[in-house]
Amino acid sequence: MKIEIVEFYPHRPHKKYKLSGSLHIYLCDLDIDLRGVLVRNTKPDRWLFFLPTLKEYDPEEKKKITFPVFNFTDRAKNREIIDALHKQGIPYIKENFLKKRKEK
Repeated sequence: MKIEIVEFYPHRPHKKYKLSGSLHIYLCDLDIDLRGVLVRNTKPDRWLFFLPTLKEYDPEEKKKITFPVFNFTDRAKNREIIDALHKQGIPYIKENFLKKRKEK
């Protein structure tokens, strides 16, 4: 799947993660602008990407639940997005955010 990284937005520092933030991406093949892709870097070479989700209170479960905001019914397409994020997102963040943060 062809994606374009538009921007990375870092979150406040967190003791669990070396880096946490969200990506704004463009899914070129589908003409979809997607914001809120969660990014977490837990170890030097461990990057996690999550498609947008929300948390809401479920009265039946009597607790907060997390559910996807954007998801394909075809799991292979979801995997394609995550794979593309690993290939393009990590270098983008390293070059445009981490490198600039070290220079300051």
